[in-house]
Amino acid sequence: MTGKEIQIKREQMEMTSTELAEALGVVPETLAQWERDQCEPEHPRMFALALEQLAFQRVTQFKGAMGRIVQQRVQTLVEMNAEMQSWANEHHA
Repeated sequence: MTGKEIQIKREQMEMTSTELAEALGVVPETLAQWERDQCEPEHPRMFALALEQLAFQRVTQFKGAMGRIVQQRVQTLVEMNAEMQSWANEHHA
């Protein structure tokens, strides 16, 4: 994995270099060196796997958060509909 690929993956995950470095357990300077192709991770395959796993976790967390937001909005709409039905029944009875 090239430094540019690491940088692109980090940007796709919308992470700062400090956030990604922390998530990978390295100092930000090390990540910066990887992104500039000044050196590479000691175990490139393990690094690539860890990066993919981190990306998957972020997508899963995002989907979970979006699901909770949708559930909350649906619940609000259901409650509003019930209130409107109740009001309509009271005023048309």
